[in-house]
Amino acid sequence: TCYTPPNTVIAAVGVEHDEVVEAADKYFGSLGGEKVAPMAAKYQGGEIQMPGYGADGMAHVALSFESVNWTDDSLAAVSVLQMIMGGGGSFSAGGPGKGMYTRLYEQVLNTYGFVQSAMCSQVVYSDTGLFTLYGISFPQYANQLVAILVEQANKMAGPVNATELQRAKNLLKSYITMHLESRYGLSDDMGRAVIAYNQVKSAQELCKQVDAVTAKDVQDIAKKMLSTKLSVTALGDISGLPSRDDVARQITEK
Repeated sequence: TCYTPPNTVIAAVGVEHDEVVEAADKYFGSLGGEKVAPMAAKYQGGEIQMPGYGADGMAHVALSFESVNWTDDSLAAVSVLQMIMGGGGSFSAGGPGKGMYTRLYEQVLNTYGFVQSAMCSQVVYSDTGLFTLYGISFPQYANQLVAILVEQANKMAGPVNATELQRAKNLLKSYITMHLESRYGLSDDMGRAVIAYNQVKSAQELCKQVDAVTAKDVQDIAKKMLSTKLSVTALGDISGLPSRDDVARQITEK
C-alpha cells in the first residue's frame, strides 16, 4: 500500500504544533511500512469515444496534451496560459473573476451559439501533467466543435498581447491569494507543497513566479505541449466524429 508514514504528510492550521504531533502519534503512530517508490508515468496519448454515454443529449469533446509536473520551471507559464484560455458555460451571471474576457469566452462562447460550454483545465502530478480543452455542443455541431477546439489549441502557440497576459496574471494571483485565505485552502496547499517541493512556498513567492512569466514563456510551453501526442475523449451523441489521427493532423506546432 502507498499509505505508509514516509508517504504521508499531516498539515494543520490554527492549532499548536505539539497538539498536532500528539494527535498524529495517537491516531497514526501504529502505521508501518516502507516508502513505496511510485512507477514513473509514461504519457502515450490515445482516444476514447463513448457514443450514447450520458443523458443530456449533447456532444462532449476534450482535447488533451501532456503538460508539466509540479517541479517544472514552466509550471507558472502553463498556469498563466490556462487563465488566458479560461472559459465556462454559455450562461454566466458575470461579475469579477468570472473569466468573461478569456479567449474561450470571447472567441468561442460569445461567437458560436451552439456551444454550450468551453473550458480549459490542467491537472498536475509529480512526474507529468495534462492540459485540456473541453467543449459541449448540440450533437449536430460536434464536428464543428472539434474544429473550434483545434483552432483554439493552435492559437495557444501564437501571439499573446500584453493586455490578456497581464489580465491572466492578475486572475491567477487572485486565485492563489484567495485560496490561501481559508484554513482549508491553506492546509491543503501546505500538504501538497511538502509532497511536491519538501517546503512550503508563500503566496508572495508564488505570485513573484507568476509576475516573471513573459509572452514568450507562454508561447514556448504551448508549442511544447502541442508537440506531444494528442489525447481525444468524446462521449454522448458523437456519431461521425473524426478520429484521433484525423484531429491530430490538424494540430500544428507553430
